[in-house]
Amino acid sequence: MIFTGDTKPNRFLINNATNGTKGVDVLISEMVVPPEVWAIKNGGNPNPTGAGLLTARTVQENSHTPEKALGYILNETAKLGKAPRLAVATHFQAEDDTIYPALHNIRTWYSGDVTVATDLMVITVSKDSIQKQKAVVSDFSWFPLAAKRTSYNTKLPKYNDTNKSNPYYPNAPLAQFDQSLLDQVIDPCLYDPTDFGCTHPYPSKS
Repeated sequence: MIFTGDTKPNRFLINNATNGTKGVDVLISEMVVPPEVWAIKNGGNPNPTGAGLLTARTVQENSHTPEKALGYILNETAKLGKAPRLAVATHFQAEDDTIYPALHNIRTWYSGDVTVATDLMVITVSKDSIQKQKAVVSDFSWFPLAAKRTSYNTKLPKYNDTNKSNPYYPNAPLAQFDQSLLDQVIDPCLYDPTDFGCTHPYPSKS
């Protein structure tokens, strides 16, 4: 699999996608709507001109892939016999009126399997098939469980304290505050003696 971040159209992507004995299974590349569409969506003017359009053009020129450019890149992989099994356009302003024109622009260059990513897309890859699905999630669910740092070798949180006497170990929820701010915090023991902050006080900075 290849997954790009924000990127101008480039040969690095083509080279990496065709570097093996066959094409990658899934190539996920960022893509944006044309600057004119971007300006209309942002400003509501059906005939965009001026600063809004210039800004959209500037942002695209700086770090984004136009729709036809993605089609061209995919066609270059196909010409080498190494087209991805599935191409996915992501980071795209996907709406009912933007997806069809985008696919049309990609198709001016490329005829292989391609889709536009939307929220909750799930791609299941096997040797025999690639299925594009949509996850069904609860409207009221909590966030997923945090990864176990020792098992998954994830980095420490931004604010951390590895002192084992810290009741929030390895987190350091007060580390970003200086003492002048902490002096204004109401002691939780004053309003709830059973509160964790009262029963497990964070080590004082002093």
